[in-house]
Amino acid sequence: MEIMDVTQVNIVGGSIVGNLLTALCFGVLTIQTFSYYNAFPNDRRRSKLIVGFLWTLEAFQLSCGTQSLYWWIVTNYNNPSAVGYATWEFTTFQISAACTSVTVQTFFAHRIYSLSANVYLGALVQALVLVQFGFGAATSVTSNMALEFVVEVKEWTWVAISWLAMQAIADIVIATCMCLLLRRRRTGFQKTDSVINRMLLYTINTGLVTSVLSCIVLAMFAKYGMHFSVHAIGLTNSWILF
Repeated sequence: MEIMDVTQVNIVGGSIVGNLLTALCFGVLTIQTFSYYNAFPNDRRRSKLIVGFLWTLEAFQLSCGTQSLYWWIVTNYNNPSAVGYATWEFTTFQISAACTSVTVQTFFAHRIYSLSANVYLGALVQALVLVQFGFGAATSVTSNMALEFVVEVKEWTWVAISWLAMQAIADIVIATCMCLLLRRRRTGFQKTDSVINRMLLYTINTGLVTSVLSCIVLAMFAKYGMHFSVHAIGLTNSWILF
């Protein structure tokens, strides 16, 4: 019973906190998406499709997280052992999070290529992005294979650790490249440099936050496995990509 209590606190408790933060971020994202479509009606169709696709993915993630909690807390209210099993919605959340990451990071990889005009640099960044997506997809597959969290932690920990590590590396590389390339674009004119400085600040903040959160989740998962903080922060991290 003690082990089960710990599992309930870590998995269910962490997932509840993460899902609440996810719902909060989704509300902010919905407002941002609505504002984007109103403010830039003539923006490129590709950009509009990317924004709409990402909003749909995040809505799907929130639905999956909510359904998993419903299954653990309501459907299996009198069955505490159910907490030790991953639902298909929970494992599907992982692949949808990987899809979100690869979409956003690919967008930045294209920006890096456009700013640098260096096909090798762009290819290197894109390769990192695809590798992290591959490990993310593998994490979802192994979770479905293991079904039980205990089995997943014992046999497939290295896959999840590789995913988190590659995600952090990709975020750091993207943020570093964007900062260096934007600094080179400074012209000495105050108005232009002011815009570039704002872009630098946004890049640093976004890349730093996602990298730090990925490193925290990586460290906690590597040391403690399915810890409370892994679920609470991990469920929220993909939203910070925006």
